[in-house]
Amino acid sequence: MIPQSGVFTTPSSGYYAFFLSFCTTDTPATVGLLINGKTFRLFNVPLATTNTYNYRISRNTYTVISELLTGDKVNVELKRGSIIELSANRGVNSEACTRFSGFLIR
Repeated sequence: MIPQSGVFTTPSSGYYAFFLSFCTTDTPATVGLLINGKTFRLFNVPLATTNTYNYRISRNTYTVISELLTGDKVNVELKRGSIIELSANRGVNSEACTRFSGFLIR
């Protein structure tokens, strides 16, 4: 993956597992997993309902498994609402709230 772009290019054909994690606060969000620029799956990230350190934050994690071909490009796109990139300065332990990772299964 090229960290600056957030686009993962598959090095070989096979089944891939992708893990997506998002945090929201006062607005729900819709996030799309794109494969080759087309929406493959949409995730509705709910409004935060829990109060963590006097700040409402909702953590949501999703898993997707898909068969891909060599050179396919996979990325995440915020379609609606807002998400938190880092929880620093929010009264919560400093950690990445938004994550996108994956690996080749076989």
